[in-house]
Amino acid sequence: MKKFTPVAAFIGSMLLSSSLIANELQPATEGTPELAPVYSEDITSSQISLGKKALILHSDHVANANNLKNALVATGQFGGADIDVLRMTGIAPDLASLQAYDCVYNYTNFPPPSAVAHGNRLKEYVDAGGGVVLLTYAYSNTINAWEMQGGIMSAGYSPFVNPANVRLFSFPRSLDFTTADISHPMLDSVTDFTYGGNANYAAVSLDAGATLVASDTAGVPLLAMNSAGNVAGINVFPTPNVFPKTDGVFTTIANTCAAVGNLVVDIDIKPGSDPNSINLCSNGSVPVAILGSDSFDVYEIDTNTLSLADAGVKMVGKKDKQLCSTEDVNGDGYNDLVCHYVTIDLASLDGTSTSAEVNGKLLDMTPFSGTDTVNIVKHECQ
Repeated sequence: MKKFTPVAAFIGSMLLSSSLIANELQPATEGTPELAPVYSEDITSSQISLGKKALILHSDHVANANNLKNALVATGQFGGADIDVLRMTGIAPDLASLQAYDCVYNYTNFPPPSAVAHGNRLKEYVDAGGGVVLLTYAYSNTINAWEMQGGIMSAGYSPFVNPANVRLFSFPRSLDFTTADISHPMLDSVTDFTYGGNANYAAVSLDAGATLVASDTAGVPLLAMNSAGNVAGINVFPTPNVFPKTDGVFTTIANTCAAVGNLVVDIDIKPGSDPNSINLCSNGSVPVAILGSDSFDVYEIDTNTLSLADAGVKMVGKKDKQLCSTEDVNGDGYNDLVCHYVTIDLASLDGTSTSAEVNGKLLDMTPFSGTDTVNIVKHECQ
């Protein structure tokens, strides 16, 4: 995926206006002590890329947004070249610009300029296959109009609503792991989640059809996903230098980019086998079923985009036909797509691997992934 070069032009125009915005508008964190900035030039200037691209679209001090970028890079899920930071102005970025990213993080600390236009553009981006993560104060309209507006906040998009604009004092708060869906991709490898705040947090509720992933220990909704799985809500002000947070907060935020940017599907490596044993020295192939359901039609998969642990689908015959077929492997009444992958090409697996991931795209270019367990029985080949 190409990096969006026009971001530099947007950032240049925002830097010229940042002092004016900061002087005229009251930030949501006004009156709250800020910690020393943790902005790291070494991290943000790094050209390392891990492949997943994200945009932080914000109405905040630029240094705060850069601190968020650094915290996300520190999770190991992004390289320094993978995240761009763009401050909202009176003109929303065009759709083609946003489509350079796997996900867009959107948060506010000042009333966002052209909130409706930005919200409408984010909705267009989601409709075109993108993923959006909305964070506080995108849900807060308590003293100043900090909340996002437009299409991204409409029914079926934002998983959180705040019609009453109720204010919450939120210092400190913690995620309630006893009631959370800890198997959800947003909480992958997350064991701590405590954060501070001020009196401007939103008493949000769930949109119809949205899935609540976690609440805080006071019962306030904290993490949620809309019914389509392409817009997530995180009811936390995200920057690390304002209101202390544990590392799990940033792991969750990083996880959520993949969760909204990728359609997660169910797969079955070596259908009918348990455990799914793989001899990496084998000259054979590994069959994998991508499971269909009432909400996922395997005939919409572009098989040319499929890979298992970096290996493409096995080709057979003089015409190099893909070794794939459709059948109902789990007996649920829905056809599944079974494709074979050359074992010795499973480059991302080794003797320590316990799982393998299938990646691909639908015919409409929507990316998806699925994971299943594996049992490596041999990896050192002679």
